[in-house]
Amino acid sequence: MKHRLLIAVAALCAALLLACGGGNGVPLTNFPDLTATEGDAPLTLTAPTSKSPAPFSYSSSNPLVATVAGNVVTFVKSGTSSITASQPELGSYNPTSTSALLTVKVRVCTAPQVNQAGSCVTAPACTAPATLVGNVCVAPATAGSVVGRGVLAFMPVTRIDSWTNANAFCSTSTISGLTGWRLPLQAELTELAAAGVLAGQGWTLGATWTGSSALANAHNTVNLASGAVVVGEADSNGAYVSCVR
Repeated sequence: MKHRLLIAVAALCAALLLACGGGNGVPLTNFPDLTATEGDAPLTLTAPTSKSPAPFSYSSSNPLVATVAGNVVTFVKSGTSSITASQPELGSYNPTSTSALLTVKVRVCTAPQVNQAGSCVTAPACTAPATLVGNVCVAPATAGSVVGRGVLAFMPVTRIDSWTNANAFCSTSTISGLTGWRLPLQAELTELAAAGVLAGQGWTLGATWTGSSALANAHNTVNLASGAVVVGEADSNGAYVSCVR
């Protein structure tokens, strides 16, 4: 009789341990591997099947590929990461966890579009001498110095081009690591020439394009050496180029 009682108690204890997962916690199921593509919308995770009522938390082994906030996965770039679902200890239920392999594929774009941070975008058209670097029009470095006047910064003047090209270059290029450039106004270049700050800056001083105009297909120039203004220089003609921001 005593022997049968011990057997029954042992069986009951084994059943309780099995139900609560033993030392390793209850087994978790229905948490399959995942596949996504760069730029996909964030994914809300479905919790694994578990006998434990404890809440789930989630983590990513490689945040460079995917991050997790709450139960939402955000895809960062192509690669792989283990997404782990965990439950803490609760009552008689031991802590437990399981992992799924997330594979994020490269987004393939059709020319002329290019992949930018996982999205297909049309590459900008650069105006020489700027070149496309990482889907950004980057101006080459020059020997001259950027000159500041109050809140304005002027790009060094070193080359001649048409007004049309000069305007496109300023508005689309990253210069000295900065964007938001434009052609200067006549008044801005006139003040710059009169300030006497250009000596020794490595600039080539001469007639320089402005964004100011009172005529169609023509814009004013300011000679940065003398301050002389030419009104209505044809846009197709050549003058020195400076950009300001």
